[in-house]
Amino acid sequence: YPGLQYPVRADMTLRRVQQFGTKPGEKLSVRIGDAAPAAIAADANGRITVPGISILSSAGIRVTIRR
Repeated sequence: YPGLQYPVRADMTLRRVQQFGTKPGEKLSVRIGDAAPAAIAADANGRITVPGISILSSAGIRVTIRR
């Protein structure tokens, strides 16, 4: 987007994840870029939200989620 100033912080909620269904409260591991993995949990509806992702440039950032 024109005029967007980096870094940008955002929460990311996964959508349309047919092959990676999660149960409510299921524990997961998330890795953002090269940072050490952190623990997160699916919400009461089984949705996965990764809070506070820092996007440093327009190139984006890799987010990896594992069971």
